[in-house]
Amino acid sequence: MLDTDRERAAERYEDIRRRLLRFFRWRGCPAPEQLSDETFDRVARRLAEGVALQAPDPYSYVHGVALRVAHEHWRRTPRETELDEVTARREALARHAEPEDADETGPRLQCLTTCLDRLPPAQRRMFETYHAGQGGARIRARQALADELGIPINALRIRVFRLRAGLFDCITECATGSAK
Repeated sequence: MLDTDRERAAERYEDIRRRLLRFFRWRGCPAPEQLSDETFDRVARRLAEGVALQAPDPYSYVHGVALRVAHEHWRRTPRETELDEVTARREALARHAEPEDADETGPRLQCLTTCLDRLPPAQRRMFETYHAGQGGARIRARQALADELGIPINALRIRVFRLRAGLFDCITECATGSAK
């Protein structure tokens, strides 16, 4: 499908694979290699079934399949779950839960407080409201916050994700600066 010359076909395969990896990474997929392999498997199955490619460039067809694979991946793995996992990992790093790291925990918590104080009041309120509560109450509070701000829930998630990333950077910078 890629070329009659095996060497040229191998080069085109590698080029398409690199482009797919970049495609999945750009979309924030956690396992771009697996998703690229899944894409190639689906394309190979379709070709084995006798489907003829209409596009002059094979990448166009492969890219279309990759879009479907990415969409199915995000349907299986909701972004909010991943954002919560990222938050949990960052909070675990910030806390240093092991007792031998207790000397570092105090300064990191102080840095968290300092970084939260630097946020504009509206952003701090949004951040704290977003993370307040448990279970269904948390979900309802998040939806109410999005409604109050007049934005879709996904826009709220993105805003909080960016705030969280900025806070993590601030805390890291503060903690390393205070350790010197």
